[in-house]
Amino acid sequence: MNRFHPPLPRSIPAIGVLVLATLVGGCAPSKRPEPSGPKPASAPFELNGVLTHTGPFSLPPGFPASAEHVIDEQFAPAPFTARQIAQACPVGRTNTFAMTMETGDYVMVHRFTEVSPEGATIQRLFGEVRGDTNAAAPDLRSEVKEVAWSELQRDASFPREKTRIRSERISVRAGTYDCWRYDVIEGATITHHWFAKGLAGPPVKIELHRDGKLFAVTELTEIRLR
Repeated sequence: MNRFHPPLPRSIPAIGVLVLATLVGGCAPSKRPEPSGPKPASAPFELNGVLTHTGPFSLPPGFPASAEHVIDEQFAPAPFTARQIAQACPVGRTNTFAMTMETGDYVMVHRFTEVSPEGATIQRLFGEVRGDTNAAAPDLRSEVKEVAWSELQRDASFPREKTRIRSERISVRAGTYDCWRYDVIEGATITHHWFAKGLAGPPVKIELHRDGKLFAVTELTEIRLR
């Protein structure tokens, strides 16, 4: 079965759900993820057939918008600086995510195998969950990628006019976190990203909506810092 799919929107961070692009299949849906977590305080509305945010862009109280958080004036500030990500990602940090999509359930693991002042080497493992929902298929696919800290920071910065940020507390399988929630609209696609304030790195949860339907959910199930 061909599991390749056209590129997903810019609003999907590479470090958080890079494998979505290879796991989304062209086959008929076998299941649909159920929405979870708090509901939005205000929903986007449609203008001339295009979804858009209500009100102008603004930062929520307490958001740490230093110059280091701003990558481009046309983009919303990132939740973390490149330096904060580097400090939070020592050798051995391992993030495990569960993904629920129309094509099935998946597990994804990110492990930092080498770090330097400029960036890191990340090993990514991913595969489909079959049978026992807590066990991954034995044939996990693996890839190794070298990335700069600034590149990881850039993955969490989105166009200002398409982005709204709020503070929200959520619970995922790995625990309960106070987060910066980013709501990003691109055409008929809406993504919600929850970045834990005290855990610099990828979001602890992502929801992807297409054409008004929940398409995929990714959430952190376990984290080991060494």
